[in-house]
Amino acid sequence: MNLFSRNPYTIYLLWVVLFCVYCLLIPFLSKGHNGGEQLGLTLLGHGLNYFIEGLFAISVITSLLYITWFKAHRYINVLIMVITGSMIVLVIVLNGGISSLL
Repeated sequence: MNLFSRNPYTIYLLWVVLFCVYCLLIPFLSKGHNGGEQLGLTLLGHGLNYFIEGLFAISVITSLLYITWFKAHRYINVLIMVITGSMIVLVIVLNGGISSLL
């Protein structure tokens, strides 16, 4: 039985677990960078940005792939789309363009 066949909850859960694993790996990724670089905070900031963008992309894709589930539970995807979409727009506006997301 396919893990992703019934509903997109497993996709959202997998994305959250991957982000938590990334957060646990940040101290190891920033090892050897001392002296005021703050590489750990930079990695966390970029990772959080990618996490929000990924949630938005997952909500858009799952609304297209799981149409019957989306019709029954559209408030979940719409809520995630509105919250993450507004956060992405806020980042674009505050940083002055789409190049800030890359």
